[in-house]
Amino acid sequence: MADRYTYLPVIGLQLALLWTLRAMPIRLAPRWLVGLFGGLILIGCAARTWDQQGTWHDPLTTFEHAVAVTEKNDVAEGFIGYTHLGLGHNDEAAQHAQRAIEFNPKNETALYTLATVRQRQGRWVEAADYCRAILQSNPRDAKTEFFLGMILLRQGRTEAAIGHMKSAASQRADLYEANLRIATTETMQGHPQNAVVHYEIAVALNPKDPAVQFGYGFALAAVGRADEAFAHYQTALQLQPDHAAAHTEMGLIFSQRQEMEEAISHFRAALVRQPKSAIAHLGLARALEQLHRTTEADASFARGMEYAPANPIVFSAWAETLDRRGKFTEAVAPYERAVQLYPNDAGAHAGLGFVLFLSNRRAEAMRQWEEALRLNPNFSGLRERLEKVREESDR
Repeated sequence: MADRYTYLPVIGLQLALLWTLRAMPIRLAPRWLVGLFGGLILIGCAARTWDQQGTWHDPLTTFEHAVAVTEKNDVAEGFIGYTHLGLGHNDEAAQHAQRAIEFNPKNETALYTLATVRQRQGRWVEAADYCRAILQSNPRDAKTEFFLGMILLRQGRTEAAIGHMKSAASQRADLYEANLRIATTETMQGHPQNAVVHYEIAVALNPKDPAVQFGYGFALAAVGRADEAFAHYQTALQLQPDHAAAHTEMGLIFSQRQEMEEAISHFRAALVRQPKSAIAHLGLARALEQLHRTTEADASFARGMEYAPANPIVFSAWAETLDRRGKFTEAVAPYERAVQLYPNDAGAHAGLGFVLFLSNRRAEAMRQWEEALRLNPNFSGLRERLEKVREESDR
């Protein structure tokens, strides 16, 4: 009747059997015969145990055995499908899940399995329908409702998706945390539009978390919604005045607006909390340069390169600054460092070419321009410049 969950209850049966045997005439038999009889029983139990291990080898063998010894077992079929789903066997998962639904149309495990398989196959409408079937019988299934929201998001039905995911995440803390992880992952993978949706849910459910406010602002900035991003950075700083990343991003926005004094104030605030932030030092240096405070700018550029010796952006920025100041020879070294760190940057190769050319190193300059054009054949104006220099060199 049961192959499991009998470890403790069977103790009573064992005691009853032993006490019964103790009272039976078998105790009058020779000891060797009793020992032989007991040994044969143990050997039989060992053989049966060995055989039974095959049933309990893994989830598939367990549930396949259940299907073999029963009829129309939707629970076992559903779990076989779910197990195949976890192994990435989509066809097998769908086959067993469909069989479970034939036996029991309300089998939630089978419905969820089919929803996941169809989602993996890009069959969004079917996936959503299976989720709705689960929610029809179990409307408080937060996991399924969150999954339905994700499916609707992929269909482009953003408003409906947010409603479902917000409802689900409000019921279960683990789903709220999962929503935040998705938002972070989408941002890191370069999908800020998707991240915006997940951060919108997080902000609605937990508006007093400065990290959530900052993340939402960062995602909004990445999709070009700078004014909205600015508002969320401000909220993050109201909740946590020493939030270094928020100060840095505010500094960058003020720099874009040409409000350099405000930018400098935020960059300095960021550096109080994170004194080795190369991004903040670089932003501060550029803002100071705009105000012609070159001595302070040089010091900030130097710290940026010191704290981020493997960041080509910092070296390119310093080289461009020297270039604008007319210090072409001095700009060669930082450009070379930027090219060394990121050889596929056509802009760095082109910039290096220009300062080499202006330092009367024409042959080296042309090689850098050729490399820039190889990396970016449509580099504006560079091909014409290279052809003109070649013609001048051939004369």
